[in-house]
Amino acid sequence: MLSHIDTTTYAKSIYVDQDNVYIVGYTDAIGERSFKLWKNGVPTKLISGERINRGLDLTVENENVYAAGYEQVGDKYVPRVFKNNELLPIQHTASGHTYAFAVQVVDEKVYVLGSEYRNGKQANIIWENGKEIDFLSVESGYSEFQSMIVVPKE
Repeated sequence: MLSHIDTTTYAKSIYVDQDNVYIVGYTDAIGERSFKLWKNGVPTKLISGERINRGLDLTVENENVYAAGYEQVGDKYVPRVFKNNELLPIQHTASGHTYAFAVQVVDEKVYVLGSEYRNGKQANIIWENGKEIDFLSVESGYSEFQSMIVVPKE
């Protein structure tokens, strides 16, 4: 069971790996909001508190579970990426809201798609192992990428 009668639950991404079903999302209840990962219906709170927490995407690679989303810290949103429920570092400025929307693992590298507000504009960003790939960053006024496919080099 993903939800209870007094909790609003949002399942944002699902991944099936062999006999395991993983779901990432978030719950909003009075006094508590949680970034959650469910494995076969059993929830794990990756982030919990009164502020906004959003789990948005997940993937499984070599039995490792990766989840991406964001958390409100002070008056800003910051990206959050987890590997097996442990927070991974991700480089971002503190100048504006920064989000992580998608995660994928290719050739043992963790790719995260997100966006960051810089100088009144939104920069669409891809991080590789927590570091921004500058040449893929695109600043725009109104576009936002929320999904990606990373293809390995041959």
